[in-house]
Amino acid sequence: MPHISGPAAVRATGLASAVKIAPYALRDQVNALLGRAPVYVPLVAGPGDLGIMTTADARPGLERLVADSGLTGDSYRQDVAARIGLKIGLYSPGRVVSKITCPTLVQIARHDEITPCAVAERAARRIANSTVHIYDCSHFEPYVEPAFSRIISDQLSFLRENVPPN
Repeated sequence: MPHISGPAAVRATGLASAVKIAPYALRDQVNALLGRAPVYVPLVAGPGDLGIMTTADARPGLERLVADSGLTGDSYRQDVAARIGLKIGLYSPGRVVSKITCPTLVQIARHDEITPCAVAERAARRIANSTVHIYDCSHFEPYVEPAFSRIISDQLSFLRENVPPN
C-alpha cells in the first residue's frame, strides 16, 4: 500500500498528532546530529495519542498482522526513531510518478486510513504503464489472509506478464 503523499499522510493522521510528535522529532534529530542515542516514539497509537501512525485502524491492524505472523509483542521493536516524523510530511513520491515508464503494479487498499485510497489512485493514473488493483481492505490487511493470497497472486500474474524469463 504505497506511501504517495507526505501531506496526505499527515492529514490522515491528523495535525494534532503531527504537533504532538514534533518536539520528540526535533530532539531526536538534534541527537542524531550530535551522535547521541535516538529518541523513540511508538510506531502505532490511538487517535490523539503519541505515535507515528495514529489512525483508528493503525493499532488493530498492526496487532492482527503481528498475531497472524506468529510473533509476540515483545519479539520486535514497537517504536521508531522520532525523526521520521520530520520526514514523512515531506516525502511525496507521488510528485514524480509521471516519470515512471516501465510497467508498474500499484496495489491500493480501499479502506486505508494511513495512505488514502483517492490519493494513491490519482498518482497511479499519472503512471503511463500502470496496472492498478484496489482491494477491499485497510492498510495492514494486505499482509494477512484473506487479502494476502489475492495480492500475492496479482503480483505473480503481473510479473509473469511483464518480466521476461531468463
